[in-house]
Amino acid sequence: MTPEKQRILIAEACGWKKMNGIEVWHHAEKGKNAIPSGGILHKKRIEMKLQTGTDFILPDYIEDLNMIHEAVMSMKESPGLFWTDYNLALLKICGGYSWEATNATAAQRAEAFLRTIGKWEAS
Repeated sequence: MTPEKQRILIAEACGWKKMNGIEVWHHAEKGKNAIPSGGILHKKRIEMKLQTGTDFILPDYIEDLNMIHEAVMSMKESPGLFWTDYNLALLKICGGYSWEATNATAAQRAEAFLRTIGKWEAS
């Protein structure tokens, strides 16, 4: 699964919704709009030398530990065994070693998150 696809699936799980037919995402609860990093609109903003601050970019759950932590914490109210399933998935991804899971990268945590919510697609 591509990193971009992972970012979008996690964003959707966290409440971001794509606006009709355009490359802009909206989060109603946060009252924010954002565009994906590297997307067409992002490239146009760079070409036009417009502000490209992180507030206008869809969170990078694959590279940013703070953002994936926010995504995981958003599931704290989820019914079922989310935490157990998430921790087991992360442990498996990290080779079964708790030390490795403790120091997991944002990408490893993102994969565990997507596996836990049933959105992971094998490549």
